[in-house]
Amino acid sequence: GFATATVKTVAGSHSLDYPILGLANANDLYILTFNSGGSYRSADAAATLTPIATNPWGQTHMAGSYIHPLNPEVFWLVDGNNQMLFEGSNGGQVRTNINSRVTATLGGQNPAGMLMRVEGDDMPILVIGTTGRLAESRDFAQTFTALAFSNILSGSNRRAFVGLAEDPQVLATASYSSNDLAVSLDRGASWQQRSVGCNIRGLALTRTS
Repeated sequence: GFATATVKTVAGSHSLDYPILGLANANDLYILTFNSGGSYRSADAAATLTPIATNPWGQTHMAGSYIHPLNPEVFWLVDGNNQMLFEGSNGGQVRTNINSRVTATLGGQNPAGMLMRVEGDDMPILVIGTTGRLAESRDFAQTFTALAFSNILSGSNRRAFVGLAEDPQVLATASYSSNDLAVSLDRGASWQQRSVGCNIRGLALTRTS
């Protein structure tokens, strides 16, 4: 199943972006802060936090992030501030822009969000573009392939992007701080888009029947 963790406040009054959690190990996590608050790493589910000595992350507005399930020294995140897919390595001390691995399979779109799924023994990474096109990696973000695609969504530079744990075909996405929500029942080949009566800040999917 999916790992969960409780994250404590760090760096006094500095605001936090989302913590970077691992699906395979609930103990490993990274925390990036705004306002020059630094970045932190924990190997004990946030009981202790160690500053990342060489911090290349700055003000990162994450739109999806995951730790490598086999190597906690590596993680990936989509920065919704500039629509870039980054790989962190050496415990977060090195930041590498890996947009070139994915933009061609997104039809020239930039990444707007990402999702890592547990599917049997596999853990594919899905990256969603600004208008809903999907690219998939099954080799931990080394290469990506385009998934089937038939209709576009309203453009968004930063997307919440989630999947139903029990069914890899069911996905949902929403533009942050808007009321645009879209659901796919065929792994992104088509989307059903609608507006809801609130600004969306996050998504979760669960089966109701």
